[in-house]
Amino acid sequence: MRQGGWGTEAMDSLQDGSPCATGQWLAALLLSLCCLLPSCLPAAAQNVDFPWPSEDNVVVRQGDTAVLRCYLEESASKGAWLNRSSIIFAGNDKWSVDPRVSIISTIKREYSLQIQKVEITDDGPYTCSVQTQYNPKTLQMHLIVQVPPKIFTISASSVVNEFSNVTLLCQASGKPEPTITWKHISPSAKDFISEGEYLEISGITRNQAGFYECIANNDVSTSDMRTVRITVNYKMTSTTRHRKMATIASRDALLLAMRCSKMLVMSSMERLRPALQDSGCYRFVDAFPSQGP
Repeated sequence: MRQGGWGTEAMDSLQDGSPCATGQWLAALLLSLCCLLPSCLPAAAQNVDFPWPSEDNVVVRQGDTAVLRCYLEESASKGAWLNRSSIIFAGNDKWSVDPRVSIISTIKREYSLQIQKVEITDDGPYTCSVQTQYNPKTLQMHLIVQVPPKIFTISASSVVNEFSNVTLLCQASGKPEPTITWKHISPSAKDFISEGEYLEISGITRNQAGFYECIANNDVSTSDMRTVRITVNYKMTSTTRHRKMATIASRDALLLAMRCSKMLVMSSMERLRPALQDSGCYRFVDAFPSQGP
């Protein structure tokens, strides 16, 4: 283990043999060892008599910079930062090999821990320990890392038969855990919103075909959205078949009329009339009688 900062001074004090010095630095060493396992501290001693406002929880979004505030009481006091069972800083000596971690001092005696580009693995308890001339003090806080929502599983687009049962699945990660909302976004769809990972449609009809949108949201960042397309096959009834055939016939008749009218306007010569009759425009040819010499 690295020696320096507190460790070297503590060893010098113990070798010096001074009862006062030995007692103070022995207490500091015991405090440091105890802080490696914060649960060994009494509950009432985990935040002790600090003269500045403290935060129990520090909330930061993944990728941002977190600052955990702590201050020394006097010029002779020394500080240390610990995370779970790891020493991050002891005085000005950096024990952590993480380049994202540093001590910042924007004002006098500030001893705050800064973590850049915070990751979910940084989430957890942190302890600031200050050894003063009289007694050690500790301050515990919890870093809460929030993660934007991200959809990682969604059902594939599919083709189903009318009146069959359909189940769609959408799963997302994030912290806090995101809520999942389903929405039918087809133009002809009625207002439809369902919450939960699973969307179950019993006896789907042709009117329920189209796109279904999964929305994951946890208020950390913008929502994540993905869509699924459901195509519904259905049997054509006689009424529907006749209606469709009438529509096709009307369309074809209109196209024929437009084509023949254009040909009649362009053809003022008698010799073109047989060509019009051969093209299927004989009904329109009769509307234009032959002109004699």
